[in-house]
Amino acid sequence: MSAYIAEEINALYNDETDVESVELLIGVREGKIEQIEQDIHSLGGSDIERLPFNSISASVPKSNVSEICTLDGLESVELDEGMEVLEGN
Repeated sequence: MSAYIAEEINALYNDETDVESVELLIGVREGKIEQIEQDIHSLGGSDIERLPFNSISASVPKSNVSEICTLDGLESVELDEGMEVLEGN
């Protein structure tokens, strides 16, 4: 099964802005998280953080996003737009 790649990730391929890096939220298959972390690091990723539910957030060079999207063991790749904090009742 191929990974889900969000539409905004596909739009990055044609984006001609001067943005050098992007924040990604990456869903990882069970048992693949360490390998994906190493792969992201080798592709210039930084600020790699493990999150719940077999996911990783990382800052990656925009030029390497397409290569990251082809890594073996991915479930999904989305832009990490941060978490919205909601006020409780």
